[in-house]
Amino acid sequence: MCFESFFCEEKIQNCVGLCFRKFFCKVFFVFGIFCGTLFFSCSNTAPAIVKTEAKVVFDFESLKKPPVQKLNLFVVLSSDSRRTESLNIYHKNSALRWSVQQPQISQVDNQYYAGYTNIQGAVQNGICIPQGEYDVCFMDAQGREKFSSFKVLYDEEILKMNCDDFEEFIQDKNVKFYIGIYSSQSHVLYYGKPDDSWNVNKKIQSENYEAIFNTYRDCDFYRIFFAVDDNVFIMPKVERKKSGGENKGEQ
Repeated sequence: MCFESFFCEEKIQNCVGLCFRKFFCKVFFVFGIFCGTLFFSCSNTAPAIVKTEAKVVFDFESLKKPPVQKLNLFVVLSSDSRRTESLNIYHKNSALRWSVQQPQISQVDNQYYAGYTNIQGAVQNGICIPQGEYDVCFMDAQGREKFSSFKVLYDEEILKMNCDDFEEFIQDKNVKFYIGIYSSQSHVLYYGKPDDSWNVNKKIQSENYEAIFNTYRDCDFYRIFFAVDDNVFIMPKVERKKSGGENKGEQ
């Protein structure tokens, strides 16, 4: 499209993905390559694209390193998304193209979604997710196509920041706060707006983190999410205090 060892890292990314349903009308997300069975239903017309929802995700996996960047993209369809065959995404000002075969599909509250949560730039060539305008082509199981577009905007300096830099950067931004609370098995115990008593603010961890761990006895760690416009920033995990240790984020 909260995205750590590679789950344990994979599990955490899956849980992070679960949390992102809040950003896309409770759509179920899973980080990583989605492989599944595609079911088809019969219709004489291809589903129309009602709208396209895209968010750039900056995942600060550690305190000292710049974030990992990815794009979460879903198209909202007028009818059954199970007939989705592929999504092709084109950056208008370059030759970059992403092709998603058998994308993730979901139906929530009579809305149909098809998309992917881990679209990345060609990082091996130093290419990030480029800003600007994009076209997206939806193809159904019968080869019929529908088109839509979206824009990507963000401050490219963020890609060079560590958590301290980002904490300073975000102070004058209009930010929405969310928190993901996880068990030792990386199951999501809670995701949503933080309780006022937890004192979650524009910092990488709560100023009253003990209250979080006291409220959720099975909590092993939490992560704070900042949403600014169509960008989402995920802070490093803050673990439960170990014997003789301190609560701190991933180094």
